[in-house]
Amino acid sequence: MTSSSVLPPPAARPSRVEALQMKAYRGLAALGQAMPVDRDEYPQWTMTVRATWLLAPRLRRLTFAAEEFRTFTPQGCDEYFGLLTPPPGRALVMPDPAALNARRAVGRIPEDVRPDLRWYTVAEHRPSVGEIDVDVVVHDHAGPAGTWARTARPGDVAGFRTGT
Repeated sequence: MTSSSVLPPPAARPSRVEALQMKAYRGLAALGQAMPVDRDEYPQWTMTVRATWLLAPRLRRLTFAAEEFRTFTPQGCDEYFGLLTPPPGRALVMPDPAALNARRAVGRIPEDVRPDLRWYTVAEHRPSVGEIDVDVVVHDHAGPAGTWARTARPGDVAGFRTGT
């Protein structure tokens, strides 16, 4: 399979524990100085690399396209999201979209097809054309997402998971 293949996510509902965790999280955050991103849901979707640029020797900008970006509403100038990248040579398997905890949902996917999940900030959002830009620092000792970003080409598929 190629990285452009997409398998459907497994169907499941958020557990009662996950629902209670989110309720507690929001309550605790309300006591602090800043409120968390206020979303009623945390959608996810696949997106396609539309373009790549080398901004500096170790800084790569990726432009992703998805129809969902036309209606996506960032909650602030520092909107972050989970970038899901497939293992080398494998199809992207998306986590359960109903799971509150994205890391736990990814951990439930069999290891041989488990995507890597890293959190990035949206650098630019262009809803009129359904695009976002993301800047990725690529180190010599890059982890899975940096390695994927270094070799990403137009047409490659990745996943977008809204931040919690």
